[in-house]
Amino acid sequence: MKNYFCLILFISINFFSYSQDNKEALVWFDNVINQKNLDINSGIKFTKKHATIKGNHTFLFEDKFYNGTVNYDNQMYYNVSLKYDIFEDNLISLTANEFNELSIILNKEKVSFFTINNQKFVKLEKEGFHKELYRNKKTALYQKHGKLRSERKVNNYVYSKYSQEVNYYIHHNNQRHSFNKKKDWLKVFPEKKSIIKSFYKDNKNKFKSNLGGFLVDLIKRIED
Repeated sequence: MKNYFCLILFISINFFSYSQDNKEALVWFDNVINQKNLDINSGIKFTKKHATIKGNHTFLFEDKFYNGTVNYDNQMYYNVSLKYDIFEDNLISLTANEFNELSIILNKEKVSFFTINNQKFVKLEKEGFHKELYRNKKTALYQKHGKLRSERKVNNYVYSKYSQEVNYYIHHNNQRHSFNKKKDWLKVFPEKKSIIKSFYKDNKNKFKSNLGGFLVDLIKRIED
């Protein structure tokens, strides 16, 4: 046992002196010390609070785990099984022990950012997790996913139904702005009035079919 811990200590010292940003090294190190012993595998067990009809759930994307990455307590973890509960705004990880698999609610205060389904989400201090669509030194565009819960009754059986909602926010010069219409952009960038109006006029189809892409392109146009 003593030799085992000496080996781990030796590996740890040499590993961290080599690189904390090397993905392959981090994955290898996690495997050496055993995944179940990592800090990321501690948390509250996840359980569904309300019954739903098949196909309806609280998660972004599908009700399944995706291979992702997470920065947890200032440490990067790769190849983590994750799903994102957008109703409770919780990140769920899948961990295994000798007997079964457990779904764990990760401590939100320790999650800086994560990727799931090839999309990046960051934790904003007061507003929770947001999908990062665009970012530079002065401006960032975020997409916030959520779900609204309603109740349905069928044959004396009450179940929950969740419907998804999406909101967009701009963080510009350390201020947060929500928007729904063109005039909201004009309030944030009054000096770019002609550019904003022209962009809306020339990109009506993209506004309807791909709002996120439309907004990213608009910010880039404003900042040209």
